[in-house]
Amino acid sequence: MIRAAALLGPFDNEELRRLLAPVRPDDVVVRLMPRVLDRIVPRWVAAVTAPWAVYVRPQALTSSDTAIARLVVHELVHWRQWHTLGVVGFLRSYLGDYFRGRMRGLTHRQAYLEITLEQEAAEAARRI
Repeated sequence: MIRAAALLGPFDNEELRRLLAPVRPDDVVVRLMPRVLDRIVPRWVAAVTAPWAVYVRPQALTSSDTAIARLVVHELVHWRQWHTLGVVGFLRSYLGDYFRGRMRGLTHRQAYLEITLEQEAAEAARRI
């Protein structure tokens, strides 16, 4: 177990903290992805955020400091979304966007990229 702040390294600054507010990276637990989750999550997904922790594939932590910081920021935005929207609100928005994309004929990955909550997290990560 590690705290998200430790993985942000030199990118942890006041500007980033304002972007992530009210999330405090010091309070968010990052764990290695358990085997059961590793088996069901597509290989191209490096991390998954649940309301209680962020789960990261071990190989994602061998990337550059910038790539790791971007991944952590992306997941911290999801953390904020979970805690702002609540479990029902998050799942309704996330799954609703995903299934609307699939019903429009998008592939799994295309529908994933069309999820509003994913787009918000990706935009924040690009700021690193």
